[in-house]
Amino acid sequence: MLPYCSENDVSATWMCFRGVILGLLSLWTAVLCVYAISIMLPASIRLPQFRPSVALVVLAALEMTCILFRCLWVNEPKLMIFAKYCRGLQVSISCWLYGRLACDITGKKSLVYGLLLPLLVGVAMLMTVDVLVMLDDPIVDCHHTSWLIMSLASATLAVSFASAGLVVLKELKSAAVVQRHTFQSFVSHHKELDKTYQQLWMLVLTNMVSSLLQLSYDLYIAYFVGDQPCSQIFYDDKDGTLEQVIRLLFAFASFVYPEWITIYVFFWSQRHQFSTHLDVPDFDDSLDIQDEQDNCTGVTASSGSSLYHKLLDHPGPNHESIDNR
Repeated sequence: MLPYCSENDVSATWMCFRGVILGLLSLWTAVLCVYAISIMLPASIRLPQFRPSVALVVLAALEMTCILFRCLWVNEPKLMIFAKYCRGLQVSISCWLYGRLACDITGKKSLVYGLLLPLLVGVAMLMTVDVLVMLDDPIVDCHHTSWLIMSLASATLAVSFASAGLVVLKELKSAAVVQRHTFQSFVSHHKELDKTYQQLWMLVLTNMVSSLLQLSYDLYIAYFVGDQPCSQIFYDDKDGTLEQVIRLLFAFASFVYPEWITIYVFFWSQRHQFSTHLDVPDFDDSLDIQDEQDNCTGVTASSGSSLYHKLLDHPGPNHESIDNR
């Protein structure tokens, strides 16, 4: 229990503080993920458009569970590598979904299987091999190369997702302008596109920031820390206050906060963002809601804009580190 609190020196106090805070945040997030899955899973059986959202929340639950066990129960740094692996899979799913949509929007469908799929498969294989190699290694500390390899893979996926996301964001903005000028009576659809634009922008920004933070963190350890102890990689201030606060902020921004965004976009907003403006529509009622959305889409069919219909029919963003880690 409490592997970060096993030592008795002064510097261990702040390390214990970091472990407990990060563990409690992970516990709260994991419980929220399980709650979301219990609601989303029955609806996803009948409605395929919810399945990517369920997969992303499941990966978030796995990631938070790994961090929870690492911080509160097991002294095993390998759990953090697996958490990074789950995070990378999340971004790869997002990149696939929005990459396909971006290729469809730009009329470059050949890039889906000519570039996007090989890239995602290659990066996923690299991450998988990295995890397998790490599992076979008896000693994994902050200097292990697996951290840097996983961060490079995640950053590659984040950049790919951002490239596709920016294309979709541009078209969402254009479609919203068309709606405001052409379909002024459908105020709910205006708000839905604006909300979808905001959510996708949050996903792009969060993925980029968290991935680049992790990459910067591991590059710093690989090329600047040298052979220093893993408990003193930033600042040796005797009691470890500044060191542990910095690392807590890094862990929060790299792991916990991105999953809060995932839950917000793929669970919370999907329970509130409907053209019917119900306060909290149940997923069990999703079939009725989908019929209403289909009717609304049929009404707007006279616009003649295939891109507008494609974006309107889109179900919303489907995206979407001790040792001292």
